[in-house]
Amino acid sequence: MLALRAALDSTRRHILATLDGLGDRQLATSTLPSGWTPLELVRHLTLGDERYWFSSIVGGESLDWVPQGPRADWLLDPGVAPNDVIAAYREQIEASNVVLDTVGIDDPPRRRDRLLQDAPVSRGLDGSLSVADAELAVDRFAVGLDGVERDIQLGRDVALGERGR
Repeated sequence: MLALRAALDSTRRHILATLDGLGDRQLATSTLPSGWTPLELVRHLTLGDERYWFSSIVGGESLDWVPQGPRADWLLDPGVAPNDVIAAYREQIEASNVVLDTVGIDDPPRRRDRLLQDAPVSRGLDGSLSVADAELAVDRFAVGLDGVERDIQLGRDVALGERGR
């Protein structure tokens, strides 16, 4: 579990450092073909990655909080302060770490990923999900973080390049 936490913490620090120094306007402006803003990416990391994967799938928290609708975990309330979005990400990282500190690497997730519901599953005699399913979930999370990290860095590079003009 230490290696997983180290990898997650490294990526989280990199994402936060990439955001550091961007002004409110830059955080709320898309520079990517996807149209996503850095703040929307952080909102997605907060809800779609940290809270969904760690609090709900690994930790067993109810999914009642999941926003409904297309891209709902990306959408920001009008007028939300950028610092509040980033602070919510930091708070959810802490909540995720609490969950990770209470489970072992071989413990099965406490909730099934809704995105993998139709995938073949190996279950233990007690009906628990297999370690392979947990590893698949972690792999999907890591791939998603890598993509978001690249998008945030690209957006930052473009924003800072434009600022100098």
